[in-house]
Amino acid sequence: MRSMMIALLYCCSTWALAAPPVGSVRVMQAGALIHYGALSVALDMPDTAEAADVRLQLPSNGEAPRVQAGGQLRSLPLWQSFLWRKGRVQLRITALPWSDSMPALLLDFGNGDYRIVIAGAADAHDIERLQRYPGADLALLLRDGRRQIVVPAQGQQKDSPYRLRKMRRSD
Repeated sequence: MRSMMIALLYCCSTWALAAPPVGSVRVMQAGALIHYGALSVALDMPDTAEAADVRLQLPSNGEAPRVQAGGQLRSLPLWQSFLWRKGRVQLRITALPWSDSMPALLLDFGNGDYRIVIAGAADAHDIERLQRYPGADLALLLRDGRRQIVVPAQGQQKDSPYRLRKMRRSD
């Protein structure tokens, strides 16, 4: 009886520790739609395509990325961050260098719960560049005019839609 109780407790604790999905990423051609909790983020999509709380644009001409939130459009120069909250969900967006002429965006959801790198251009050095961002859980890379979902730790491409789970971070 005691061993049965221990096995039951172990199974329940394992189930409780498994993080339920908290969001998803869906790619559509060169754009993507990210849902995290109650927050939605549209990347390189027309305003009429999908409703979103935050819209991101990564220009291909070397200009600074643009963030639209709360009815305002802002440029985001390299190394600058933008913070947005919706309910209890927080999103920090930081513009980071990617290649010589193209920036990348780092989306940090929650309190380090999930990090996504979005690159404006992609080439053969993608995985090497992703290693500069060791905290990234997911990457959205643009190859041949289409967004691709890549898990940096595995270096593997994943299918859309991709389910996000809250990550455990050690301090």
